Amino acid sequence: MPDATLLKDPARRDVIAGLAALLGTAGEHAFADASLKTVVDQTGRSTTIPKQPQRVISLSDMTLTAPLYELGVPVIGSTRTRDDLHAFQELFGLTGKEAGIEDLGLNTGYDIERIAALGPDLIVTDTFNGAFGAFEQIAPVYVANYFGARQNVRALNPQIAAALGVQSRFEELNAAYRARLNRVAEKLEVNPNGATWIAAMVSDGDIVIGRAGGAFSIVAEDLGFRLPDWVEQLNSEMAFFPISLEELPRINTDLVFFMPTYFAAEQSQQSVKATLEGVMPGWERFVPAVREGHVIYISGSVSIVPAFAAAHQVLDAIEAQWG
Repeated sequence: MPDATLLKDPARRDVIAGLAALLGTAGEHAFADASLKTVVDQTGRSTTIPKQPQRVISLSDMTLTAPLYELGVPVIGSTRTRDDLHAFQELFGLTGKEAGIEDLGLNTGYDIERIAALGPDLIVTDTFNGAFGAFEQIAPVYVANYFGARQNVRALNPQIAAALGVQSRFEELNAAYRARLNRVAEKLEVNPNGATWIAAMVSDGDIVIGRAGGAFSIVAEDLGFRLPDWVEQLNSEMAFFPISLEELPRINTDLVFFMPTYFAAEQSQQSVKATLEGVMPGWERFVPAVREGHVIYISGSVSIVPAFAAAHQVLDAIEAQWG
């Protein structure tokens, strides 16, 4: 039993009260720290974030908002590349507003005060959005490096799922995707083991080869296709690179994705063909894959998104061609 005389001494009472306050504060910090964890993002930087973030802001609707949303991450706001969140309606059948995601304006500029007013506990961004130091004054920041190197595209979902505490949802979506992938593989007209693939984005007068860049590359590689040697031998680690129209005959692989650029307003097969015909009449004669029936037309807007929902749409297109 404590000595009651200790409590009668004012000086000692003050010491005891101070110790109690100190211990109480320490307890509060211990509780706060228990809700945090330190992770390494795709840029290699360590950052301390909530174990279970509840108010997440995405600064990249094209590469992050859809994957976060389908993983069940509570996204409360997102910037956008066009009138609505990139490909969101095509992927999920609803607008960003209908999904409860506040519109934070175009990716070309950020309203720091507006972002801060939402009270996020985590901000997720991408390296191509530039400096992010100002956002760290608002909340912890996790940085993806989607376009930095090919391996980052494939790692994006599992890394984010692990960092944000939604691994179980990732495993659920991944299992469904893998089961569908196996069913599609059985219907392929070519044996993907050792077979090659390539993707070509088409805009006015330009052709950009994509060797990594979202659902289209993930699906192709998961099916067992590989890139042709001339692409693999390029020194650059960049996911996309341009070729000239004269190089069209090099697009001669067992699987070819033709698509509009991700920002094109028209995403149909007809728009791709019309664009190519306009810059190179009779272009189909110069692309062996067209004659051999190896071309699959997909939406560039959807297929560039590294989300399971986008991967299923790429599989839809493959089944429609070879199913």
